[in-house]
Amino acid sequence: MAQRLNRPSDGIVRSFLKSPASKWRAPWPRVESERKLTGDRLATALRGLAELEATLQWVPITESIILLASGPLPTVIKALDAIHLATAIAVRDAGASDLVFATHDRRQATAAAAMGFEVVGV
Repeated sequence: MAQRLNRPSDGIVRSFLKSPASKWRAPWPRVESERKLTGDRLATALRGLAELEATLQWVPITESIILLASGPLPTVIKALDAIHLATAIAVRDAGASDLVFATHDRRQATAAAAMGFEVVGV
Protein backbone atom coordinates (compact mmCIF):
# COMPACT_ATOMS: atom_id res chain seq x y z
CA MET A 1 0.00 0.00 0.00
CA ALA A 2 1.36 3.43 -0.89
CA GLN A 3 2.05 6.14 1.65
CA ARG A 4 1.15 9.52 0.14
CA LEU A 5 1.75 13.07 1.30
CA ASN A 6 -1.79 14.23 0.73
CA ARG A 7 -3.39 14.68 4.15
CA PRO A 8 -4.15 18.24 5.31
CA SER A 9 -1.29 18.10 7.81
CA ASP A 10 1.14 17.18 5.06
CA GLY A 11 0.95 20.73 3.66
CA ILE A 12 2.49 21.81 6.93
CA VAL A 13 5.20 19.19 6.44
CA ARG A 14 5.92 20.49 2.94
CA SER A 15 6.20 24.07 4.22
CA PHE A 16 8.39 22.93 7.09
CA LEU A 17 10.72 21.07 4.74
CA LYS A 18 11.12 24.16 2.55
CA SER A 19 12.37 26.21 5.50
CA PRO A 20 16.12 26.54 6.14
CA ALA A 21 17.59 23.59 8.04
CA SER A 22 18.48 25.85 10.96
CA LYS A 23 14.77 26.28 11.65
CA TRP A 24 14.21 22.52 11.86
CA ARG A 25 15.40 22.34 15.44
CA ALA A 26 12.31 22.45 17.56
CA PRO A 27 12.75 24.17 20.92
CA TRP A 28 10.62 21.70 22.89
CA PRO A 29 13.27 18.98 23.40
CA ARG A 30 15.52 21.54 25.07
CA VAL A 31 12.64 22.88 27.18
CA GLU A 32 11.79 19.35 28.31
CA SER A 33 15.42 18.53 29.11
CA GLU A 34 15.81 21.72 31.13
CA ARG A 35 12.76 20.78 33.20
CA LYS A 36 14.26 17.41 34.12
CA LEU A 37 17.97 18.26 34.19
CA THR A 38 19.48 21.15 36.05
CA GLY A 39 22.92 22.53 36.79
CA ASP A 40 25.88 20.30 36.08
CA ARG A 41 23.72 17.42 34.78
CA LEU A 42 22.14 19.71 32.18
CA ALA A 43 25.53 21.11 31.13
CA THR A 44 26.93 17.58 30.79
CA ALA A 45 23.93 16.43 28.76
CA LEU A 46 24.15 19.45 26.43
CA ARG A 47 27.90 18.89 25.91
CA GLY A 48 27.20 15.25 25.08
CA LEU A 49 24.51 16.28 22.61
CA ALA A 50 26.88 18.77 20.96
CA GLU A 51 29.54 16.06 20.66
CA LEU A 52 27.02 13.67 19.11
CA GLU A 53 25.77 16.31 16.66
CA ALA A 54 29.36 16.94 15.55
CA THR A 55 29.56 13.31 14.37
CA LEU A 56 26.35 13.45 12.33
CA GLN A 57 26.09 14.09 8.64
CA TRP A 58 23.10 16.28 7.86
CA VAL A 59 21.23 15.20 4.74
CA PRO A 60 19.16 17.79 2.90
CA ILE A 61 15.58 16.72 2.23
CA THR A 62 15.35 17.09 -1.53
CA GLU A 63 12.41 16.89 -3.87
CA SER A 64 13.59 13.45 -4.98
CA ILE A 65 13.47 12.25 -1.36
CA ILE A 66 9.94 13.62 -0.98
CA LEU A 67 8.91 11.87 -4.21
CA LEU A 68 10.42 8.61 -2.97
CA ALA A 69 8.64 9.03 0.38
CA SER A 70 5.32 9.64 -1.35
CA GLY A 71 5.63 6.54 -3.52
CA PRO A 72 4.73 2.96 -2.70
CA LEU A 73 6.38 1.56 0.42
CA PRO A 74 6.17 -1.99 1.79
CA THR A 75 3.93 -0.94 4.69
CA VAL A 76 1.79 2.05 5.62
CA ILE A 77 3.79 4.54 7.68
CA LYS A 78 3.32 8.17 8.63
CA ALA A 79 4.56 10.95 6.33
CA LEU A 80 7.59 11.95 8.41
CA ASP A 81 8.51 8.29 8.89
CA ALA A 82 8.34 7.84 5.12
CA ILE A 83 10.70 10.82 4.70
CA HIS A 84 13.08 9.27 7.25
CA LEU A 85 13.03 5.97 5.35
CA ALA A 86 13.36 7.64 1.93
CA THR A 87 16.33 9.64 3.20
CA ALA A 88 18.00 6.46 4.43
CA ILE A 89 17.38 4.82 1.06
CA ALA A 90 18.93 7.82 -0.74
CA VAL A 91 21.98 7.77 1.56
CA ARG A 92 22.39 4.03 1.07
CA ASP A 93 22.03 4.38 -2.70
CA ALA A 94 24.72 7.09 -2.64
CA GLY A 95 27.23 4.59 -1.28
CA ALA A 96 26.58 4.00 2.42
CA SER A 97 25.82 0.32 1.93
CA ASP A 98 26.43 -0.45 5.62
CA LEU A 99 23.89 2.14 6.84
CA VAL A 100 21.89 0.96 9.87
CA PHE A 101 18.34 2.26 10.33
CA ALA A 102 17.49 3.44 13.87
CA THR A 103 13.90 3.85 15.05
CA HIS A 104 11.66 3.11 18.00
CA ASP A 105 8.57 2.84 15.77
CA ARG A 106 7.59 -0.74 14.97
CA ARG A 107 5.79 0.07 11.70
CA GLN A 108 8.74 2.12 10.48
CA ALA A 109 11.10 -0.68 11.53
CA THR A 110 9.05 -3.19 9.55
CA ALA A 111 9.17 -0.95 6.47
CA ALA A 112 12.93 -0.39 6.83
CA ALA A 113 13.61 -4.11 7.28
CA ALA A 114 11.51 -4.84 4.20
CA MET A 115 13.73 -2.37 2.29
CA GLY A 116 16.80 -4.36 3.33
CA PHE A 117 18.05 -2.31 6.27
CA GLU A 118 19.47 -3.64 9.49
CA VAL A 119 17.18 -2.02 12.08
CA VAL A 120 18.07 -1.06 15.64
CA GLY A 121 16.03 0.54 18.38
CA VAL A 122 12.89 -1.59 18.50
